[in-house]
Amino acid sequence: MSDFREIIEALEQHLEWRAELRRLILTEELLTVPATVSQLVQSQQHIDEQIRQLTQAQRQTTEQIQQLTEQVGQFGSRVEELTTVVKSLAESLQKIGDDVAKLKEFLLEDRYHSRGGVLQQARPTNPRHRP
Repeated sequence: MSDFREIIEALEQHLEWRAELRRLILTEELLTVPATVSQLVQSQQHIDEQIRQLTQAQRQTTEQIQQLTEQVGQFGSRVEELTTVVKSLAESLQKIGDDVAKLKEFLLEDRYHSRGGVLQQARPTNPRHRP
């Protein structure tokens, strides 16, 4: 082998010499670069898959939060409606109570006047209860 071109031709013909020459010329770090790059590519693919899964999970979480927010709003409206109904019922109950009190008062006055202004002891309406 007298010139550089002959060396290259010999290396092209003898592939096993290339590996030996690489080992002699390149440092250990440079020899491991292809394996390291392959590992990095695999790691990146794994990370990309995890990001895709996390992105999908985040979308689902966002949708669920939106649905829950809508439900809370609906519950808030329903609570307002029920509060209005309860207030109305309370007012009606108060009016009924007032009306019952007026009727009792009227009934007592009517009894008093029908008996000539004399109050009598009230009798129990339950037949089992006798004084």
